[in-house]
Amino acid sequence: YQCDWSSDVCSSDLCAACGAQVTRQFRPGPGGRPDAVCPRCGSLERHRFLSLLLGILAPDLRGLDTVVEIAPSRQTTPLLDRLGARRRVSLDLGCDNRQVDALASLCALPLRDASVDLLVCYHVLEHVPDDSAAMREIARVLSPHGTALLEVPIKVGVATEEDPDASPEERLRRFGQDDHVRWYGDDFDDRLSDAGLSSLRVTPPALVGEAAVRWFGLMPHEVVWIAHHGKGVAPAMLAGGPAT
Repeated sequence: YQCDWSSDVCSSDLCAACGAQVTRQFRPGPGGRPDAVCPRCGSLERHRFLSLLLGILAPDLRGLDTVVEIAPSRQTTPLLDRLGARRRVSLDLGCDNRQVDALASLCALPLRDASVDLLVCYHVLEHVPDDSAAMREIARVLSPHGTALLEVPIKVGVATEEDPDASPEERLRRFGQDDHVRWYGDDFDDRLSDAGLSSLRVTPPALVGEAAVRWFGLMPHEVVWIAHHGKGVAPAMLAGGPAT
């Protein structure tokens, strides 16, 4: 893979999830998004960013005992397998046919207190009517030095809008999907804090730079929350922010 980082010109795109050199660029994805899907492994932007994020966090993820993935996907499972944890557990509610180790609700995880070293929960909380209970469960099962990687749809500059009782048609109109019950806003960090989690926001430009966002086919405005035990909100590491 040949890339001149100083010239801002790269010979081809690179999939951070599978390592493929994508000479014909990434394919269009959901909603017609350009450069979204890797033609080799099928990864989307969020999967490639997760791969990079796990690589950057690698020094803190050595010697993992238990890794838990909520609502796993065929793109993310191989990324977590690479961590070499002693125990890998995948959980889901069972609304589709994805393969998991156990059927369980995020609001009642079948896991011991302080037993999880890494928990990955991408695009799940927006489906859960009682997301406060789900966040408290995440805080409960995390070990004292455990990490949770969380991702939800968010609108910046507004508060969370939610309506668990809305009809599927109303949910589609207001929240983007008929199985979503909310669209998160700026208060998402406060919700995590109320559940006993401190959080740090990371975005692709802040973490790897604008040029790498293009080369790896990432979504510039994607936000991932890195959460740990403890009250309070960590400084936001957003592109263009003071922590960049």
